[in-house]
Amino acid sequence: MPPIALKSGIKATIKAYWHLGLTSFGGPGAHVVILERLFVQKLQWIDARTFADLFSISNALPGPGSVQLAFSIALVKYGELAGMLAFLFWSLPGGLGMTALGFAVRKFPNELPQIVLAALTGINSAAVGLIALAAYKLSLTTVTDRVTRLLLCLSAAMGLLYTSIWLFPTLMLGGGLVTLIFDEATRKGGAGESSVTSAAPDLAPLLVQSDSPSVLEEANPRSSSRLALHRAPGYGATTNGTANHTHHEPQLLEASVSVPTSISIIFGGGAVVVPILREYAVDPGWVLDRDFLFGFAILQAFPGPNFNFSAYLGVLANPDNPLLGALTGWVAIYTPGLILKFALLPFYVKLREKRVTRSLLRGLNAAAVGLVFVAVVELWKAGARTGKGSTSLDSDTWWLIVVCMSFVSVQWFNNPPPVAIAMGGIAGLGWYVVNVET
Repeated sequence: MPPIALKSGIKATIKAYWHLGLTSFGGPGAHVVILERLFVQKLQWIDARTFADLFSISNALPGPGSVQLAFSIALVKYGELAGMLAFLFWSLPGGLGMTALGFAVRKFPNELPQIVLAALTGINSAAVGLIALAAYKLSLTTVTDRVTRLLLCLSAAMGLLYTSIWLFPTLMLGGGLVTLIFDEATRKGGAGESSVTSAAPDLAPLLVQSDSPSVLEEANPRSSSRLALHRAPGYGATTNGTANHTHHEPQLLEASVSVPTSISIIFGGGAVVVPILREYAVDPGWVLDRDFLFGFAILQAFPGPNFNFSAYLGVLANPDNPLLGALTGWVAIYTPGLILKFALLPFYVKLREKRVTRSLLRGLNAAAVGLVFVAVVELWKAGARTGKGSTSLDSDTWWLIVVCMSFVSVQWFNNPPPVAIAMGGIAGLGWYVVNVET
């Protein structure tokens, strides 16, 4: 790109994106609407078909879909530098906010007043309701036949029965292989491809169809792929460099390796990452269940992607160097998906209709949703806060009611998630007044 065009592209990217990381509330679903209205309808950077292509590949690749979508729009319009600027404007404000929250939570005393514990339990209950809602909504789009139903159930069962650092990725990869084998056997048996459905959500209610060719069809696969291959060693060097300078902090070293490894095969976005992050942060004892649930609840009131949660966990998991922990967690969780986007974007038009691709994603997504249900159960079992630690939310029927009300209010009454979280805190205070003060 000529210098003048590059300069104007950078200016246009800054003008379009600078505020999005501060104003994009509502989670991934709302983010798609925000981006479509701004870049398709208002600014007309891309047409509806290109937006649909970018949306599909952002959901088909591992990592946060809304981040990859915001990044890709600027990438195809003005190039790599504009894409990176778009990523920073979209993700950095929320990451800084969650980092600050992590530093605040570090100051929490080990023993909190009973009224604070009650409010936290109410917030936790509302958060569990929101995770249950995410699992429900994901299952509506990913569970399409008997095979995917079975995979969801088996994935959830295995996740509840066993604990291992590689269990979740193995279940997801296994799910993809099962649907691939099943679909190939069905096709050879004469049933065709009737069981193979699109792995990406339907965009029909969002987009106006366009007959114009997608700009992705005119992309140069070699240039972007070479760029991605150059980026990958740099990322490895960054991670290795961090490891070399933190040999005295095994938690940071392990996190810098395990987080990108696990995220690189996480499909389904922010909801699916919750059980993965819990396994890597809470199960080893780096982060308390109390702090994990509290951070997730407050995350619902923050703009930007849910993957910013990793910065918060990085602060808590590395008490000796919390700022470096936040930086490592934040960079590690985003980098694999961006590298894959650089590498695969030019080839996506050819790959998206491949039978093998669709079959693999069908099983991967079904198994991933099963893990979200695992997160619901595990967080339920540790959601109630008492002076003695964590107990199950079934210790009092009131918390079950709060969970259900959070689910129902957001799903069927269009209550924003931050309001549902606030209502959970108020419900916790109400429980305290009735059960402790009286």
